[in-house]
Amino acid sequence: HPLNEVIAMCTSRAASAIGLQDVAGCLTIGHPGDVAILREMESEYALTDVLGETVIGEQALVPELTVKAGRVHRVSEGPHDWGFEPPRAA
Repeated sequence: HPLNEVIAMCTSRAASAIGLQDVAGCLTIGHPGDVAILREMESEYALTDVLGETVIGEQALVPELTVKAGRVHRVSEGPHDWGFEPPRAA
């Protein structure tokens, strides 16, 4: 999928699917300003789904930081780092 479709599937469409389109999934006046900042990486990645099927992908979105309820959360915060690059294909 093109990147703009992936972003829509993870934001506005996801919010609509669970009935939260009036309070989440967009950056609109009156809505919470929750944002994920992602870095686009290009390489050959081994991507494995929950069924154990692996495909080779050429792009990954790696978290850099998140803003939730006005608070900035960096990758290095919390009990473990949550930002990572997927495993590279061998």
